[in-house]
Amino acid sequence: MNRPGVFILFTLIALATTPVRSHLRYDTPVNVVGALKDRLEWGQQHSYALEEFSKFKMNFMGKKHLASLLGDKENTTICAEDLLQLIGDTIHLKGYAFKMLDSWGKLDSGIATGNLMWLGRYYECLAQSTDKFNGKYCGMTVGKADSASFGMGSRTSLLFGTCLPDSCSTKDFNDLFAPLGKVIKQPVSAYCPVQRTKYKATDIIAIFISCFLGSLVILASIYDFYLTVRPVQGYDQLLFDNQEVHEIENSNPSVLKQLILSFSIIKNTKALLDTSQKDGNINVLHGIRFLSMTWVILGHTFLFSPSYIDNPVDYAQYYITKGSFQAVGNAFFSVDSFFFLSGLLATYLGMREMRKRNGRLSVLLPYLYRYLRLTPAYGFCILITTSLYSKMGQGPLWPIVTESFRKPCENHWWTNFLYINNMYPINMGDSCFGWGWYLANDTQFFLLSPFILWILFKSPIIGMSILGLGTVASMSITGGISSHYELQPQSLGVAVLCHSIFSTTNPNNSSLSMFSAHNSYNDEITTAAPTGPPVPSKADMFWSDIYEKPWCRIGVYFIGMVTGYILYTKKLKIHMNKIFVLVMWMAITAIALADVYGQTGNVIEGRLMPVGVAAFYNAISRPLWGLCLAWLVIACSSGYGGPINSFLSWKLFIPLSRLTYCAYLVHPLVIEWLYGTVEVTWHFSIPDTAAKFIAITSLAYAIAYVVSVLIEMPMVGIIKAILRGGNQQPKVPNHTTALINEATENHSKA
Repeated sequence: MNRPGVFILFTLIALATTPVRSHLRYDTPVNVVGALKDRLEWGQQHSYALEEFSKFKMNFMGKKHLASLLGDKENTTICAEDLLQLIGDTIHLKGYAFKMLDSWGKLDSGIATGNLMWLGRYYECLAQSTDKFNGKYCGMTVGKADSASFGMGSRTSLLFGTCLPDSCSTKDFNDLFAPLGKVIKQPVSAYCPVQRTKYKATDIIAIFISCFLGSLVILASIYDFYLTVRPVQGYDQLLFDNQEVHEIENSNPSVLKQLILSFSIIKNTKALLDTSQKDGNINVLHGIRFLSMTWVILGHTFLFSPSYIDNPVDYAQYYITKGSFQAVGNAFFSVDSFFFLSGLLATYLGMREMRKRNGRLSVLLPYLYRYLRLTPAYGFCILITTSLYSKMGQGPLWPIVTESFRKPCENHWWTNFLYINNMYPINMGDSCFGWGWYLANDTQFFLLSPFILWILFKSPIIGMSILGLGTVASMSITGGISSHYELQPQSLGVAVLCHSIFSTTNPNNSSLSMFSAHNSYNDEITTAAPTGPPVPSKADMFWSDIYEKPWCRIGVYFIGMVTGYILYTKKLKIHMNKIFVLVMWMAITAIALADVYGQTGNVIEGRLMPVGVAAFYNAISRPLWGLCLAWLVIACSSGYGGPINSFLSWKLFIPLSRLTYCAYLVHPLVIEWLYGTVEVTWHFSIPDTAAKFIAITSLAYAIAYVVSVLIEMPMVGIIKAILRGGNQQPKVPNHTTALINEATENHSKA
């Protein structure tokens, strides 16, 4: 690399990172040498740039020097010419040139709190143009481009935005900035985000399906409205009661009419908003379902944010100093709430129908019904994610976000449709629609439920023994894996990442030495994605080997099945002594609080648990959470819930709980859209993140309503119409649908 090339490079950096004052009336004091020395870590390099500037005149910065830097290809020669013009126009204070360099990311305050993403002004760069070239935004990464689970960890690289002529390719950017890496002895790489504007085959398919379904909904709604308001059998007035009209003329509607009305937004919205409660319903489940979904969204709102904030050290410090934050750090228990609900409803509804059918139970038909009910909405969301989602936003980080969703689905989409994506691919980060791991687990559990129900009906003792042994086996496997790999509880795993962030700016932090003393989380560091911090490999093992594996998660599902069987046999009424009820409420409350907040001391003090204790905690914490829910449901259903039962049975929760499946599917997309389309990083604070949580939850449920009336509810109507065959009574036994009618509403997970 020649010295003129280095000079040009640092001249660009100096021009871009130094405030301009005189002709643009900027109030910031201009002192080029002081700014470069005092504000940048590369003082020597900038001093070298100034030294070069004193030796070389602008007429020496000819085309041949940039050509030698960028190569001799025709396109790079054009790039060299445009760079020379940009430098010359900047020195002559031409407006477009200043704006291009003004859009560069600059040294900002808060480096000690992790502000190492200086994205600059993306839109300002793209808005600039001349008769020869337009502005092109590229990001430069200085240092190792590390990554971590969910974007958490300590950033060891500097990312700043640049704006150069669009005649320069990514390779030109890398060649241009290569001297910087040699001088500071750090790897330097460029990425140039490209907004996907061309429509590919998947985009056309997604648009066609969306328009087709939308047209069906519109036409069916018009037809439904027509049936509602037309004159009926000699009446001169219009009848506006849809139910009355159907009772008069449509007591036995045809299959075709049922299929058409399945898409009616009027009919489906009425069904969604219906808050009537039938005898035998477990009313508290709606509240548990909705609140668990909001807990999931709350956890993800905070968990996804470190990759997009300018003060990750403050975030980390808040996590390890505020005990109340453990409600966010342990939001993962909300997933177990849904496993519990699925097991409970599968057993409670299934046993009731088996009693009506004298123990007969269809197996294949419920499997087919469940698949047809869940998969269309699931597949539609995957299709939108891998196609049109990238066109729903723009920004310096947006192409990276959408590519991280699209690329895994190109290779592994089929695992989602087979519901084996929790088993393959092995690396959770390579899976398509990553949060769909829950659906795979719950589907696999459902495959087992008919056989267990049959045994429970024929021999309750054997059936309950199987459930008990299965729970113990799941706990043993979890504890064994945890002990073998020396895995810590997930709240402490997150704390390790937070301590690693905090310790990079506070080397004397005592917790750093505590964590360093344990090889479990500091012996290996894995790197992957182009932006993001390092992740302790053992922390990744917790997610891949315990968190998403069915043999480690089925224990809570079995506890739900036991609870469902108890409620079925006792007909939702269990008489208990008041003192016993009081003691149980106190005990269950203490256990739930211990599950959520029990690790607060270790998190704050930076103290890892002994391997055996950690294994024991990992083994029992989730089943204990399931037992807490079991008591909550039993007590409330039996009349011992008091105000808790009244709150959880609030009718407002009913329509919201019916949207939880679609809210589960779309809420990560809403979060990443809100975060990934930012032009600059945002400053983390509790009030601001709380406001984002409210906005995300509201938007997620609004979109969930659209997906539900567009796909999910029509599919339910189609299935019921086919099963009934135009009759009011279904052709097949009621238990075929009852077994999973409500159970499939439980898919609101993490």
